[in-house]
Amino acid sequence: ARSQDLLCPPQVMEAPAQRLGDQGAASLPLHLVLAAEAWRRGYAPFPRLLTTTGSDSGARTAVVVAQPT
Repeated sequence: ARSQDLLCPPQVMEAPAQRLGDQGAASLPLHLVLAAEAWRRGYAPFPRLLTTTGSDSGARTAVVVAQPT
């Protein structure tokens, strides 16, 4: 949350949970599929994606994915 202004304008930030609810363990694969579809359809405004996931047990991960050229 503290680095959002470094990544993109606040109005561009979208979270899958805003539309789909809590995805649980499927969140990371879902984020990657949503990014691929946004790039394929031409409406993703940036060529890179930073996605984060976490679990109830405290495990956390972050992945950066670049749009294929």
